[in-house]
Amino acid sequence: VFVSASGVAGMHLSATPGVEYGPLLAASNARGPEDGWRLRGTRRIKGSLDVGGFYGHYLGEQTRVTSNLLYDTSARGWRGQIGLQKTLPSLAAHHTVTVSAGVSLASGAVMDERYAVSFAAGGARDYRPGGGVTAVEAGVNWNWALSSQWLLNSAVTGTRLGSGPAGSPVIERRNVITWSSGLGYRF
Repeated sequence: VFVSASGVAGMHLSATPGVEYGPLLAASNARGPEDGWRLRGTRRIKGSLDVGGFYGHYLGEQTRVTSNLLYDTSARGWRGQIGLQKTLPSLAAHHTVTVSAGVSLASGAVMDERYAVSFAAGGARDYRPGGGVTAVEAGVNWNWALSSQWLLNSAVTGTRLGSGPAGSPVIERRNVITWSSGLGYRF
């Protein structure tokens, strides 16, 4: 069982080495047109619990393909992700560096809920994206095992939004770099 601070929970069901799969639950954030001037003319999004699953397959000891597919209960559509992760040779004891790349996709219903804008409802202009690529990402992740249970994790990720989201008046920048760091406990 795993739970993340970003609102994702799941359970590994596979007993086969090199294969990971199981159910996922993910919390979607609520949003309203009054939450910011850039959101004028958008649809209200109810915070909801989305359901789906994940699948991962190791292509060797240090490389794996990851994927997930979720039904967005608020938008009544599908969103998913597929990626590749490669763990680099260890430079020091208890330290792991992993590089990754991936693509996120969404159905038209999900894109419409998140990125559509109506001029009649106060938006800058009418905009309705179709389904497709929401983002392409590449990143690097550093883990430091402080003990067998405690882990310090830091990551830097570069994201380029797909043309559907990038064309929306609610989006300020197509390219974004994010950094995160956190403390994890393995049980």
